[in-house]
Formats: sequence, structure tokens, C-alpha cells
Amino acid sequence: MRACRRSAFTGTENIIGQLINSVPMRVQITPNTPAVAWLEAIRAQWNSIRPYEHAPYTKITEWSELPKGTPLFETTALYDHATVETRLKSLGGKWAERDIEIFFRTDSPISLYAHGGERMLLSIYYERDRYRDATVQRMLQQLEAIFTAFANDISQPIDQISILSPQERALLLQGGNNTKRPFPHAQT
Repeated sequence: MRACRRSAFTGTENIIGQLINSVPMRVQITPNTPAVAWLEAIRAQWNSIRPYEHAPYTKITEWSELPKGTPLFETTALYDHATVETRLKSLGGKWAERDIEIFFRTDSPISLYAHGGERMLLSIYYERDRYRDATVQRMLQQLEAIFTAFANDISQPIDQISILSPQERALLLQGGNNTKRPFPHAQT
């Protein structure tokens, strides 16, 4: 997803409304690639599709060679440097005093929103008939583990980064293997 307000398209400063376009991008995970190199490759790939950011959805669908009726997106991800609330409050005056609540709507079954700042804020919006709350909560915990690993050592190979927290890993390795149960001998 890309906000196209400041783009090569002339006159966008005079247009009212959101200028957002979504262009699909597949991300490859190659074992032994340092995380920093993997992230740089994703950024380069994203920059390489920017010439197509103004393409109509129908054209993108045609180029994708997906069977007719297949959605282009099952998931979307969006990063912004600050939340809408932070940006509005930074205007000062009465904006700084207002309570702001933002409602998101997405066409994808699941969408990740990440906002920068002093601390990264991650939010997932999803279709409740497809995903359970506990599943999405676990996804957020796994993303936290990945980003923490990035912060601790960005040069480590991408396939060595665990999506499990140390506590969850211990529970799965020790508690998950604790399957010993009494067996009633009378049933043999």
C-alpha cells in the first residue's frame, strides 16, 4: 500500500481525499541471508514497483495472470512514520487537547498496520469470521519477537530468527513434550 499524495502525479496537493493505491508484491525468504540484506532487498523490490503505483486495479489484475475472480490481496501491510492521532495532535492548539478515535476498514481479510515513533505500534485488523482473536494476538506476539530480534542483531541470518518468545519456546519444548499419562492396564 502506498499513499500517493507526494508522487510524480501532478496536482495532488489540490485533490481532496485519500490517494492510496495497493500494488501486490511477493517477498522471498532465502535461508542464510542476513536480516539487514533481506530488508534492503525488500525495500529495493518495493522501489522497483513504484512506477506502477498509479496503475488501475483492473490493469494490475490483468498483469498478475491470476485466474479471473481471484483476489489480488489476502493480506496487506502498511507502514507510516506516525499515527494519524499523533499527526493531528502535533498541529497544536485545540487539536492537542482532542480525543481522537480512528476507525479502519480494509478490503483484505487481514491487514497489518505499523506506525513508527519512539516505539513501534503494530495493529492487525481482520475478518472475525476467518480469524480468531487468539490467533491474531499470537501473530502480534510473533511479530514482536521478530522485530526484537532485528533490534538485537540485524546481521543475523533471517532463517535463524525465531518467531517464538523465549518463554513460548520453553513451553513448547518442555511443556509440550510432557505427554506422559497413566495407562489403565485393565484395558489391554
